[in-house]
Amino acid sequence: MSQYKAHILIIDDDKELSALIKKQLIAEQYQVDCMSNGAKGVLFFQTAKIDLVLIDIVMPELNGIEAAKAIRHHNQDTPIIFLTSQSDIQTKLEGFRAGADDYLIKPFDIDELKVRIGAVLRRKSGSFKNIDIQENVPLGIFTFNYLSRQLKSPVQTKSLSIKEAELLKLLSDHLGEFVKRETILTYVWGKVDDYAKNSMDVYLSRVRKLLKEDSRIAIENLHGTGFKLHISNTK
Repeated sequence: MSQYKAHILIIDDDKELSALIKKQLIAEQYQVDCMSNGAKGVLFFQTAKIDLVLIDIVMPELNGIEAAKAIRHHNQDTPIIFLTSQSDIQTKLEGFRAGADDYLIKPFDIDELKVRIGAVLRRKSGSFKNIDIQENVPLGIFTFNYLSRQLKSPVQTKSLSIKEAELLKLLSDHLGEFVKRETILTYVWGKVDDYAKNSMDVYLSRVRKLLKEDSRIAIENLHGTGFKLHISNTK
């Protein structure tokens, strides 16, 4: 049995950043290889068993979008996370359309990257439903855009924090179903401890307030088990 959690490929022309990420991930028991441009990265991917790809967008020879498309052509299942300074919504959408599972903007916190890697790998392994990210998800009177972290109603547009968006996405992906507390904690916080549990309660309260404009929407609590996002048919 392998001593590693997973084999991760980093494709980025910033060799200093790649080395830093590699060091941090090796300490977490990941096997890590680095390639300095898209062309080299795609070639390496085709010749190795890779469990997850971290990829920049602006690179020489082959940019990250085209590299991701080439990887997706070769393999439909391996998770891809973009690590890039390109923060505009159109580039994000282009990245997801190219096959990305997640998108993290530079500069980022290394601990957040570790949490996102863990969450994406768990989704791949079947711990969560593997549902495509939709640009706009209807929720009652609202339209939820996970990529831009916006919740729009006929009256106003609300900006969500990262955790608010992650929490609402997980619950809306499982609309009408109970999601276990442990699943939420692992997916959004990356851990199950007292701090995460208290933080989750705070963020659930925030998301409820964000949705209160539509009285048909409720987040139900099955005590000690989990939560369900529910939309009733009555107005």
